[in-house]
Amino acid sequence: MPIAIIIYMALSLLLSLINGVMSFSLNLFQKKYIPYLLPLFFVSRDLIMEEFFNFPWAFSGYSQSKNIVFAQIADIGGVYLLSFIIILTGSFIYLGIKKKNKTYMICALILLVVPYIYGFIKLKRNYNKADKIKIGVIQPNINNNTKTNSFFLNTLLRKSKQLKEKGSDLIVWPEYTLYLNPLQQNWSKKIFLNFAKNQAPILNCFNDLQESGKVYNAAIYFNEKGKIEVYRKNILVPFGEYVPLSQALFFVKKLTKEISSFQSSNKINNLNVLGYKVATPICYEILYSRLLREFINKGANFIINPANDSWYGTSATPYQILEMSKFRSIENGCFNVRVTTSGISALIDPFGQIINKINLNTKGEEIFTVYPLQTRTLFTNIGYLYGHSILALFIIFMIISFFKSKKSNSY
Repeated sequence: MPIAIIIYMALSLLLSLINGVMSFSLNLFQKKYIPYLLPLFFVSRDLIMEEFFNFPWAFSGYSQSKNIVFAQIADIGGVYLLSFIIILTGSFIYLGIKKKNKTYMICALILLVVPYIYGFIKLKRNYNKADKIKIGVIQPNINNNTKTNSFFLNTLLRKSKQLKEKGSDLIVWPEYTLYLNPLQQNWSKKIFLNFAKNQAPILNCFNDLQESGKVYNAAIYFNEKGKIEVYRKNILVPFGEYVPLSQALFFVKKLTKEISSFQSSNKINNLNVLGYKVATPICYEILYSRLLREFINKGANFIINPANDSWYGTSATPYQILEMSKFRSIENGCFNVRVTTSGISALIDPFGQIINKINLNTKGEEIFTVYPLQTRTLFTNIGYLYGHSILALFIIFMIISFFKSKKSNSY
């Protein structure tokens, strides 16, 4: 418990410092320019939070997750474009009221109307339904303290068989169901290979304990031909799967012995499932736009996201992650299947709409029908060009303002 409090305080301090430093940078600009620069500021801050601090949370654009029509424009510039539009609209409204100038209000209206028009037009189109895959998902409603055994394994296998009998083409279990290591244990490997051969291919998540001593969090696919494919997690959860600075600061490791020490694979690969390529970001990885874009650019036709959200209990976090997950579907125009230990498991369509779900803290099994992706969005193609351009522009303006203020102070 004391360690948890220390970690919580450290993270809070870090986030406060980042926001404080970023906000202080606005002092470099003259006050009259700040309303125009706020959109650049917020997009830059969000990009820095994701790429440098591994915390892609609470972006302004995510506030539109339930505003599905407006959110469709994310397939052009990602969630960052939405953040930019929202903040710039607010700036124009502020300037219109302050300066009593209708031009600003008209600009704000245009910024609001254009995404809605785009969204309405896009939602009238339908996705290709020529091919489909029926995915049987299991939400066992367990947490990290649940003691599992062979009886629980047989229960999951029985439920998986029932899903196959109901028409599932593929069975998916969430991250963290049993303490098994099928890549190293012959007996558990045989169980899953036999199931895949006699019932249906199965995808699940277990630890990969390698001989070198390295441990990976891995999505493992057992196919009907007796072959195994593996994706090993790239982006680890700080203080959950690894301890930041543990190598550089010797005392950090001693303070956090109970925290796992996983390795990052640094390799992004899709799994070949039933003739399609499938992106399998594990748990927290679903929040990273850049990672999902790489999966899709490597040929992924849809997303399966095995996750363990039981860490968060009954807090708002499982709901927040689900809402943010919608944007990975919109950005890349593909289906997203979330399969979690305790909820919320869900099927999200290419428009970010939740088609079906299993509620939080509920046991359940469902069959989700997925239509594989056939096209690529503009965001998938150009990716972070928009976000990086905004960040570069903000830095350039900061440098210019810094030298201007230095020059004026020298007189």
